[in-house]
This record gives sequence, structure tokens and C-alpha cells, in this order.
Amino acid sequence: MSRFGEYVICKNQIVLAHDGGIPQNDLFMRGRVVFTVMEARGTKIFHYDEHFVRLETCARKISIPVWSEKEILRIHLKALLNKCGFKESLVAVYFSAGSTQDNWHRSYPQSYIPVYASVYEYERSTNPIKLKALEFCRPMADIKHTDYLFGNVECEIAEEEGYGDVLYFDPRTKEVLETSRKNIFLVKPGGHIYTPPCDGDNLLKGITLELVAKVALEKGLCVSLNRTRLRLPEFFDIKIEGAIVASTGGVVPVQSINNRGLTMKNRTVDICRAFNEYREECFAKEE
Repeated sequence: MSRFGEYVICKNQIVLAHDGGIPQNDLFMRGRVVFTVMEARGTKIFHYDEHFVRLETCARKISIPVWSEKEILRIHLKALLNKCGFKESLVAVYFSAGSTQDNWHRSYPQSYIPVYASVYEYERSTNPIKLKALEFCRPMADIKHTDYLFGNVECEIAEEEGYGDVLYFDPRTKEVLETSRKNIFLVKPGGHIYTPPCDGDNLLKGITLELVAKVALEKGLCVSLNRTRLRLPEFFDIKIEGAIVASTGGVVPVQSINNRGLTMKNRTVDICRAFNEYREECFAKEE
């Protein structure tokens, strides 16, 4: 079971979590918050630069100030990770729109929480995942904001039914989009990877998916990354080599959708394994 760290970053200071509170101020509650989640081992953060760029881009899209310079935030996060002391963890960083007068915080009666960060211990799974398909389009999905209520509720229901996550597809076009927290792609014969296009506000462009494709190309496990519209029946085609979901939390093959099994050939498993080896190499490097 995951444990949250004893410390958080609140107002650019490291404080005890119970003093910093949870930033449920007006701006968090009304969605004027963007965030990113990064994997860490000790104080090393996996692909921090790409995550900061996306956090910055998302903030600018909804007119939230970029409250911290990249290197200053990196220093603060490393100090936070060191204080929390987990071997493997995920660190979440939030930028809010600024100040409110809601008095939610004991330590900060004038709730000015522009930057907030928390850490929780996390153990990655490499097991294939079972997905439950649902008709749903996440609003403003191209921006990583905090409105994940629908996904959280549906995931809890799906987990009780034996699934690992929910897969969204557009109610109008029936196109596959993403899971509640992961990108998805198909591996087709010959090593061609297909994933839904990011051509509007329909889904979040995934950092991990891009890395998986880059590693697979470099290792000769795939020959192309293609952004094209996909529908559910394509995932059940016996000619495919498999499907993979990818996020900060892990890169794993898809075992089934709505309890209907998917093909899972060696190339699919090898792509996941190659990415995990790349991840180990990144963490092993001296900073």
C-alpha cells in the first residue's frame, strides 16, 4: 500500500504535511490548477525537464503564472525527496492560480498556495493490465489539470470488478482516447506503433509514451510511431501484436478489454522490457 511522505512543499517551503494541509482552496476546488507527476528513485527524478516543460505549457494555456524557475524547483523537489526518504516514489507538483481567502489552512490563514508538491511511496507493477471501456471524454484533456473525479470514481468501481483501469472512448465518434491516467497504443505487424492523435483537447500528450516509442525505435523493436484514430474493434484484431499502456506509473501490456482477451506477442512484451531497462540505465547514471 502506498504511503504519503511526512513533508510537502507549500509556498516554496518544506513543511510537515499536517501543517501544510491539503490545498483544497477555492482555486484547487474550481480546477484552476495544473500539475505533473514524476517518478523518483531516492532524489533522482526521471526526465524532470520534459515534465517541467509540460507543466509550464499547461499553466500558460489557462493563464496560470509559472511560479518557479525550472532549476529552483528541481532543488526544492530534491530536498523534499531527501526529507521523505523513500527509495521509489512519485512526486506530484501543482501550480495554482494564486490567492484565495478561504481559511482552509491552519498555517496559512490567507490561503496563498501558488506551488504545492507532495511525495508518495510507489512500487511499479509490470503485470499485464485489464481495462474496462467506458464512453467518456475528459474535459480539456490536453491540459493536465486536477479534475480527475470521474476517472477516480470509475476506477474504484472497475477495481472492485477486477479491472486495473478504465479506457475512455468518445461517445460520438467511438474513437479510443486514453485510460484514466495512461496513454494507450497498438503494436501492429512489422513493428508499427499506432496511438490516438493529439489534435485538439481530446487527450493528454504523454511523456512516457514518447519515451517508449523512442526506445523501441532505437532498439529496433518498432519502425514507426503513427498518430491515427483508433476504434475498439481494432484492439481485438487477431493480426495485432498487442497493446500497451504507458504513464509515469508504469508501462505494461494490455491483457484484456471488457474481459475480452487481446493478442500479446513477444514484441509487445519486449517493448515494455526495453523501456524498463532504459529506465534502470537512467537512474544508474551519475547526475
